[in-house]
Amino acid sequence: MGKLVIHQEKIEDIAALISICPFGAMTASEGKVEIGAACRMCKLCVKKGGGAVEFVEDAPKLSVDKSKWQGIAVYIDHVDGRIHPVSFELLGKARELADKIHEQVYALFMGENIGSGAEELRHYGVDKVFVCDKPVLSQFNIEIYAKVFESFIRQVQPAAILVGATPVGRQLAPRVAARFRTGLARCWIFTRTAIWCRSVRPLAAISWQKSLPQIPVPRWPRCATRSWRRLSGPKRRRARLCLWQ
Repeated sequence: MGKLVIHQEKIEDIAALISICPFGAMTASEGKVEIGAACRMCKLCVKKGGGAVEFVEDAPKLSVDKSKWQGIAVYIDHVDGRIHPVSFELLGKARELADKIHEQVYALFMGENIGSGAEELRHYGVDKVFVCDKPVLSQFNIEIYAKVFESFIRQVQPAAILVGATPVGRQLAPRVAARFRTGLARCWIFTRTAIWCRSVRPLAAISWQKSLPQIPVPRWPRCATRSWRRLSGPKRRRARLCLWQ
């Protein structure tokens, strides 16, 4: 993408230049030509403007060092320390994917007096549990929770983040994704390099499972939400040796 730049000093006939645009996007104001929102970037003014209009490409964006973003993080949703079942489902899916791509699974657990719940996560394939147990987190506050979540991402740099589509998760996930200017998908299939999501609801088409467009996410981390009871819940296993942060 780019933009049109008008060189006012090169304009010989303002009226003639304005008449070139087929969409009427050019106007004259105080002896200067301006381009409005009606512009369709047809670049006809560049071709016939005698050098008065120039198309300038945007500066190339800095590439992301993907090697620094590793692992799959799951936000642990809970009510007074009782973990929501969707978090266990996401942990099971994260563990399944992590085993295939040889990466780690992280769990982010924030709240107050959540020690026993955090201990339970060891039975569901988590490699590292990040616990933020503070009185200020006793009640859900979108700004405080988003700030803790942001700090976690900047510190750990997970390649993917899975959040349950609960009332809390649906508020928190887009807020966090916006802070990193990354994409957020209602996830159906998740891979290491892309997020796939449903394009239509199951009741809207018989062949909806065949309509799974691949959505490229240029920024990292990749964020996705998932509804409860859409995945098979993992079995409780023997406690896994994991690190506590």
